[in-house]
Amino acid sequence: MCASLVDTARAQPIADTETTIPINGRLTVTPNENYEAGWLHRAFFGTHWRDAWTTPVQVQVIDLKTYAGGLTPTKRGGGMQTKSLRFAGGDGREYKFRSLDKDPKKVLPKELQSSIAAKIVQDQISSANPFAPFVVAPLLNAVGVLNAAPTLVVLPNDPLLGTHRDEFAGLLGIIEEHPSASEKQDASFAGADKVEGTLDLFMRFEKRNDEAIDARAYLVARLMDIFLGDWDRHTDQWLWARVDEGGRSVWKPIPRDRDQAFSRFDGLFPWIASHAVPQLEGFRASYPEIADLTTSGRHSDRRFLASLDRLTCDSIAQVVAGALTDAVIENAVRQLPPKSYERDGALRIVLHEVAVHIDRVEQ
Repeated sequence: MCASLVDTARAQPIADTETTIPINGRLTVTPNENYEAGWLHRAFFGTHWRDAWTTPVQVQVIDLKTYAGGLTPTKRGGGMQTKSLRFAGGDGREYKFRSLDKDPKKVLPKELQSSIAAKIVQDQISSANPFAPFVVAPLLNAVGVLNAAPTLVVLPNDPLLGTHRDEFAGLLGIIEEHPSASEKQDASFAGADKVEGTLDLFMRFEKRNDEAIDARAYLVARLMDIFLGDWDRHTDQWLWARVDEGGRSVWKPIPRDRDQAFSRFDGLFPWIASHAVPQLEGFRASYPEIADLTTSGRHSDRRFLASLDRLTCDSIAQVVAGALTDAVIENAVRQLPPKSYERDGALRIVLHEVAVHIDRVEQ
């Protein structure tokens, strides 16, 4: 068990850049084979979604010359764990690439970043389903929640990456549109004339009262967070698109970074950790304590949902429940890579069970 932790490699799965990476071809890539573990390790640290991480998957190598009219890297981004690279598309839109795997050691004190603690934290990335965003997107579409459609790709070993080539060439990840406004209406995300983050929106509302949040749309998005078991919905996980509705400026929510949907926290040590950090709720067929599951989004919830009365909330929840049909769920789960669907397709059964009761959540 300890040996498997010590042998855990870097979190960023790099395709072999010493060989030729085809342009607009396909590669077979394993998201992270180092999450493989024997029965004893799984008993203590969890089975999680290890099999999804350690199963090879065929992935498109993105052609930077042709995708979205041609992609030009603009800046490196990412939080404490994820590598990301922003691109300007030839179609006038912005795009963002995010690494599929994460490197969480930076969240630890410097003195622990080379310790066994760092290896344990890295190992727990396997609690997340690497392909969750591809299942989430069609479910959000079904209930009318704005979102950016993700595509699984490998970045090519291409001079067009410029100074980012050494770090990003051969990296497996997700590329999607980065919601932004443009002077060209057809290049703006969802027709928005402005896109802001949550904290910027808080400050904006302190200064003006001629704009409003689409509270109904936000409630739908939060009900979906609960449905998906996505506990990591803090303020930075949202963008907001300003659109005109009947001459009034309304801000609509755009949830992003769905890495924690369907998370699993099995195993002895994760179970202990979940008692210390209650929001670490694993996805299952019955709803957990809703206050724990939604705690990371509580500040936005209190600010944006106060205007909705009980009857309105009930009716919205019923509409969401009606939209999550068996066919919608089946189609969403089939967005998993073929081998993952063969193994984890039972996810649809759990989603069916949860969907039946989603209209009772707000009670």
